[in-house]
Amino acid sequence: MNKVVLLCLMSLFLLCFTFNVYSSTESSIEVFVYELPLQLNISKKDIKIALYNINEEENFKNFFKIVSLLYASNVPIIPENVCISCILTKGHTLEDIFLLYDTPLIGIFKDGKLAFIVIATTDEEYLNKILNEPLTDSVKVITPYGIGTYSLSNKEINSEIEELFLRGYLNTALLNLVFPTLSLAIADSINPCTFLVFTALLLLTLNSFGRIKTILVGISFISSVLIGYYILGLFLNKIMFGVPYIKYIVGIFGLIVSLDDILRGLKKEFNPRTPVQIRKIMSYFLQRAYFSPLFAMIMGFVASFTLLPCSGGPYVVSVSLMSVLRNSLQFYILLLIYNLVFVLPLVIILILIVFSRKIVKKIEIFRKPTKVKIIPLLSGIMLATICIFILIT
Repeated sequence: MNKVVLLCLMSLFLLCFTFNVYSSTESSIEVFVYELPLQLNISKKDIKIALYNINEEENFKNFFKIVSLLYASNVPIIPENVCISCILTKGHTLEDIFLLYDTPLIGIFKDGKLAFIVIATTDEEYLNKILNEPLTDSVKVITPYGIGTYSLSNKEINSEIEELFLRGYLNTALLNLVFPTLSLAIADSINPCTFLVFTALLLLTLNSFGRIKTILVGISFISSVLIGYYILGLFLNKIMFGVPYIKYIVGIFGLIVSLDDILRGLKKEFNPRTPVQIRKIMSYFLQRAYFSPLFAMIMGFVASFTLLPCSGGPYVVSVSLMSVLRNSLQFYILLLIYNLVFVLPLVIILILIVFSRKIVKKIEIFRKPTKVKIIPLLSGIMLATICIFILIT
């Protein structure tokens, strides 16, 4: 089963890499629509569509700001023969006018950049034609109330409009990811391979050099694991970003990994998924790291990359979910939170070993293969639950 999991992991990376190479030759298209409840029909495949209901207060505010910016930029957003002042004197508001003449309001992004704004047009054939238009330095505005296409060249205004189109999507996407990310981080933090290596390192240092040296070695190891695992997350995101149906791909992969974890947990003794050669490398570092914080730091960094097959399923699943975030800052922060949760058990182990002799004895007993098997069992159950939740939502 371990070979099956490793094969699945390699296949997943290869599949994501292949999709990335292919998608690099194609323009990625995202469509954001502020509208009253209606169905927008676009037949072009492989595009993301986010619909904002203007009946919701926050969405309406964003819609109104966009239209106001277009109006201030001399883009015709209402018919020429309409008398705005006349309508206002009859008790209607500017908001009513914008709702009447400027919905739906469509923002079309190509390769992450706002390329077109379409006002009050739902013609499918016309929209599909626009999707095939090439990118330019300015934002093109298509409106039925003027002649030809209007260009927005003011970078500050374009940036503000772009942010308004994305705002609702970014906030919703981030909130939807917080719970699964934290859950996956907890499942990943229950890492038997890292626990075994780290506790062995601390116990060797404590017995040989005392508490102060143990604290320095422990902090060095944890810091490098945090940095190394974070870098690994950035690498995984680079591979998985933009891969279609990634949620389902990694969801199924996560179920395979969780099944393997559960089966390993039900065996008499713990059987690590990590290849023998990698375990030999970690043993080599372990024999040197306990007397040197620098070696401990190198060991932690190596562990971040080499111990992924042991219980890295949650990390692969989590990074794939985070890869849908278009806001880089949100991704970096969420990835950092994941990694802080991941190393939290290591911090707890360090504190317990340094300050409690009784805990040291219990940890030494718990490190036995017949005892440590409970860790992959718990991690597998948690990962399976989360992956099922991801697949059905």
